[in-house]
Amino acid sequence: MSKGLICIVTKSEASALRSTLPLAHLFVSHGYEIEYVGLFDAKAAEYIRDQGFRVRSFPDYPDDLTRNADGSMASHRKLFRSLKAWEEQLIQDCYLHYRQSPPHLVLFEILNTSWTTPFVKLGIPLVAFSITLAAPFNTSIPSVHSHLVPSPGSVLLNRLRLLANWTARYKNYVVGKTMFWLKLRVLFWNTRIPVVDYKRIFREAGYKIQWGDYAGNNFRIKIPTLYLVPKEFDFPGGTKLINRIYAGTSVQIDRKESSFDWSNVDGRRKNVYSTLGSLSQFYDESHRRNFYRAIIGAFNAEPGYNLILQVGNRADLEGVELPPNIYIYDWIPHMEVFGNIEMIICHAGLGTLREALYHGVPSIVLPWGGDQPGNASRIVYHNLGIRLDFYKVTAVELRTSIRRIEQDPSIRTSVNAFQRLFRENPEFSLGIDFFEERMKRTN
Repeated sequence: MSKGLICIVTKSEASALRSTLPLAHLFVSHGYEIEYVGLFDAKAAEYIRDQGFRVRSFPDYPDDLTRNADGSMASHRKLFRSLKAWEEQLIQDCYLHYRQSPPHLVLFEILNTSWTTPFVKLGIPLVAFSITLAAPFNTSIPSVHSHLVPSPGSVLLNRLRLLANWTARYKNYVVGKTMFWLKLRVLFWNTRIPVVDYKRIFREAGYKIQWGDYAGNNFRIKIPTLYLVPKEFDFPGGTKLINRIYAGTSVQIDRKESSFDWSNVDGRRKNVYSTLGSLSQFYDESHRRNFYRAIIGAFNAEPGYNLILQVGNRADLEGVELPPNIYIYDWIPHMEVFGNIEMIICHAGLGTLREALYHGVPSIVLPWGGDQPGNASRIVYHNLGIRLDFYKVTAVELRTSIRRIEQDPSIRTSVNAFQRLFRENPEFSLGIDFFEERMKRTN
């Protein structure tokens, strides 16, 4: 007999879904039912069901709202109104659905805080989790959006550098928010701006609002937050932050994925895997093309290696001649390839790095944006690989980095140490008791 329903609210991107699987299985092993909630596309919903969990997917923003009846593009004013009306309807539909059978607990990704509004109205206890190492404003660790690596020198100097780092982030946030509201005021003149005041709902329920990384994307509430990574991967100052709880390795080894056909890959060479992640379509096309030209040029001059290259848009390779040691794929099952590669060249997504370290694989990281610079800084800090500039990378730099990882024993020593650490701490250390205690609370 089920002990109750637990909902997981998250994004549909692959790394977000993979990261939550260990927690989902923890609940199932203790008799709870799991239901994923969000704006999942068909591929993401199918992936969740393949892992054995239920899905409640709400419809995404309809494309027809972007156009008028005659097919022309709708005005910015109309688009904004329709977007806010869609948001309100979405929240109402979710509220009505779960009012009939409320869950016992809701786990939500911190960038989806507003999505939990229906559950807050129903008085459902919340636990936050993060698929990045984003933090509230502090002077203990840098913003995940920066390339800053704390130095082992003066504590005061580090604090001043961190304060300057966060001040710059806050300035950008304030300027961006001010410009956004000025544009809305111009758009709507003296009429009411249609907004959904999510923060008011949370304040009325007793939650405190926080500012931190990704402030322009969504607000944060002051609540215990699970970081899906071992604490050792973070900067030392991260452990000083209140409500920052490290949830262990968070790698689901036995998850169901498609198989990878190694018979097409030359077994006489060493293998290197490269990916820009599932969101590479948002990268500037010219920068993507430059990266692919650089990496293909690097491996063209390294005949002793195979390059297993995941490409989000094959049009980026038009006109590029591929040498026989490069293999192109639209999608790569991580668990199938990580056990048979020498290193990974990637965007520094936390999910990818976490699984690489679990398998003892060093990294060449080329962060683009979001939390990737912060993840790359941690790779550098712990000597787990090499960071390059995604926007300016060349074939020569990549070849030099590949050879350095191959020849530098200190990187291999660090990676091996982290592999042992990741495998010795596979599960959430606080166990089910932590969540069952939260089920007794509302904030």
